[in-house]
Amino acid sequence: LPSASSQIIWRGVNEDLSKKFLPGSIITWWTFSSCTATMAVLENNIYLNTTGVRTILAIETINARVIRAESHSPNEDEILLLPGTQMVVESHSSPAPNLHIIHLKQIIPNETLLQSPLKDAYLYPKNIARDRLASVYRAYPGLTYADLYTLAGVVAIENMGGPTIKWRSGRVDYSDGSKSPPDGRLPDASKGAQHIRDVFYRMGFNDSELVALIGAHSMGRCHIERSGYDGDWTPRTTSVSNDFFRLVSQEQWKERNWKGSRQFEDVRTR
Repeated sequence: LPSASSQIIWRGVNEDLSKKFLPGSIITWWTFSSCTATMAVLENNIYLNTTGVRTILAIETINARVIRAESHSPNEDEILLLPGTQMVVESHSSPAPNLHIIHLKQIIPNETLLQSPLKDAYLYPKNIARDRLASVYRAYPGLTYADLYTLAGVVAIENMGGPTIKWRSGRVDYSDGSKSPPDGRLPDASKGAQHIRDVFYRMGFNDSELVALIGAHSMGRCHIERSGYDGDWTPRTTSVSNDFFRLVSQEQWKERNWKGSRQFEDVRTR
């Protein structure tokens, strides 16, 4: 079954769940749970109706499965949550009499709750750092996301054999995003060298500096569900090295024959 992109999905229940889903608590669902990507579906009398005691669950999901093609009613835009789905209760409200809305955010459990039956298959999108750090944020009241994310980056680089980086706290979060730079300011992998220059020249980098930055691709890998590209950048994905430059210059490359985004693979190992 194809994975749904990270998104809000909906589930309705004809009872008041506000006393069972307290903000800050962690909820685990052990059965397959049918949801919908379209909130309007819940207004159907078969599901939730528009009167009586009702609870609408708004779920931020990260690994739900799209079953629209297999569903008895494809128009319902059905999304399936897997057994072992774990979520934290973010908030709840009652905008009208007998109507309760509970906001749930799916998190990656600290221990394996459901083992994948397939080799090299992942129940969760790999390396979603923000969700991994959620428990740290909750454990230290007063910690800002800005400090947490930058410190995590410093620790990660040091643990991968990189340099020791000076760091200090004091960054401030802005909940409405008014101080955040707009999306789309980083290079687009589908475009060429001039596009990379345009992006980094705007930030004041020269060619030597932007090439050095691109070398960060020695670490990590591409995730098709996140970017449309697939595969490791180098054989040592968790080490700081010059492997990216070495492989680009020393290997022979050919365009990959597949149905995904245009990318290249080395001739020797593929």
